[in-house]
Amino acid sequence: MVDDSQYQKRTDSGDFDILSIWLNRGLFFPGNEQVALWQSSQADVKGGNNLGGVKNKVVDALLEKLVNADDKESLLAAAHALDRVLLFENYVIPHWHSGSFRVAYWDKFGIPQVAPKYNLGFQTWWIKQ
Repeated sequence: MVDDSQYQKRTDSGDFDILSIWLNRGLFFPGNEQVALWQSSQADVKGGNNLGGVKNKVVDALLEKLVNADDKESLLAAAHALDRVLLFENYVIPHWHSGSFRVAYWDKFGIPQVAPKYNLGFQTWWIKQ
């Protein structure tokens, strides 16, 4: 565990093994912001966004195609190819988090009025008679 200033310093200098970050870049389609995240020229920029230190000629070529795409079809093709390379090289491990539980269940179950804060508490449910 580190405090906020240590975390920022370590992130800026690349002094970490793995990070969990939210990359919600490009509202509808990926674009120029991908260059800062993955291009080789950005890998050694202290405090930059290429946190994985990615230096990969294939990634650079795909970024060039993505940024210079003339139509939606070529943009999506380049973006999908870039995604496959980033996943294959283990620069990105996708994960997702929601602050709520989404569960569908029968009304035949009884559920306590007070639920656990960080759990659905299935073990506390019962079948109504």
